[in-house]
Amino acid sequence: MYKIKVLGSDLLQTTTSNEPILNALIKGRKEYPISSGCKKGGCGICKVRVIDGSFDTGNMSASHVNNDLVENGIVLACQTFACSDLTVEILPINKRRMG
Repeated sequence: MYKIKVLGSDLLQTTTSNEPILNALIKGRKEYPISSGCKKGGCGICKVRVIDGSFDTGNMSASHVNNDLVENGIVLACQTFACSDLTVEILPINKRRMG
């Protein structure tokens, strides 16, 4: 089990390496604003920035997240899997749609 800390919140969520971090973040949605759409890496609604920790990603739409963004921790939560404890930032809606 890994812990996910959301920037600006005291809440810690837990996840496993085979569960998308979006699932854990949705559980704490009352504490912080996370939205989701297709849950398959295509819509870009669940874009977050991983500030600390290691992760793996599945398939994500290049129109929402390119390699440079991923290298800087900008990922889609629905296709991101924790490999350690993580600290993430929920991006404002205007930054979720654009790179």
